[in-house]
Amino acid sequence: KERITEKMEVFMPQIGIGYKLIPLTGSGIVKRAMITDMIADMYFSRMTDFFQEEYEKGILKDKIFLSYEAEDTFAHLIFSAESLALEVLEKDLLAYIEQIKTKKVDENLFEQIKHHKLGSMILSSDAISNSYRRMIDAILTNTNVYEDIEIVKNLTVEDISNFLNELEEDKRVVSIINNG
Repeated sequence: KERITEKMEVFMPQIGIGYKLIPLTGSGIVKRAMITDMIADMYFSRMTDFFQEEYEKGILKDKIFLSYEAEDTFAHLIFSAESLALEVLEKDLLAYIEQIKTKKVDENLFEQIKHHKLGSMILSSDAISNSYRRMIDAILTNTNVYEDIEIVKNLTVEDISNFLNELEEDKRVVSIINNG
């Protein structure tokens, strides 16, 4: 389905925009997860112009979440948010996604986000709870425990652009949950 609308007992109406992706295996899954995290920071975090504009208009109250899920047989990316103006948010979000797909990736911002991500990943390696998670992820993706750090080190702006261009309209579903 292209669109699903439901009524549920929710505190705030919610939108989810999902894109079906071609499944990858091993380090391809990890690479996409790292790219998704960088896209979330570069284009959808509270520091972005898009978020600030939507917040100032009263459309967004909280952040936009990006969730990448993948196994050997499936892969998808979901953008989700809460809003009292879902129709406006949907229109703005879809237009913004199309806009960033055609826009050149800001190399300075990319490098800043990349270095921040690398630093966070290296620092988090010291925490036992994070190490367990890394080991589980490595087992599930059949990769080495610290391969994600090497993957981030080797990411390029082209990787960001290529991933954004995988978000095709004919592989998209919009899900709306209104309070009911």
